[in-house]
Amino acid sequence: PHLRVIGHAMTGVLRGEYDRLLIVTPPQVGKSTLVAEWGPFWWLANRPRDDIVIASYGLDLALDRSKGVRQRLADYGADYDLVTRPGSEAAHDWELLSGGHLRATGVQGGLSGFSANLLIVDDPHADRAQAESPRMRRAVHDWLSSTASKRLQPDIGVCVCIMTRWHENDF
Repeated sequence: PHLRVIGHAMTGVLRGEYDRLLIVTPPQVGKSTLVAEWGPFWWLANRPRDDIVIASYGLDLALDRSKGVRQRLADYGADYDLVTRPGSEAAHDWELLSGGHLRATGVQGGLSGFSANLLIVDDPHADRAQAESPRMRRAVHDWLSSTASKRLQPDIGVCVCIMTRWHENDF
């Protein structure tokens, strides 16, 4: 039932009903698979020219999400005219023939020269220890409020954050 609620919320984001969405649930309930893997595929099926950024506490997790999106493109993309541009095989940065683009990065990673219609932040903190660190909480906040938020397309960029709450002052 919670995935249905998340799906309805994502539909509201796509429709432009709101431009920020925070999804908070316990670990291992399917929120990241739904939003950070199926979500970009679904978004591109509806808006094939949009730019998407997937960020996570570490580049490895963001790359896994990007690879998940690419697998969905391989499995179902032809049904939606979603074709990866030849020569665009990098897991962290790839493009569709339609013009859509996906960039995967770690939180605190660079995004210079890249804009986003959709920013997905999947687990900004790796675990409780990281979330309890004032330095790490500040670094995540600073990255989101400076680097990431400045890459959102003016008036049309949206941010979706998926996370487990670890600390009362976390992201």
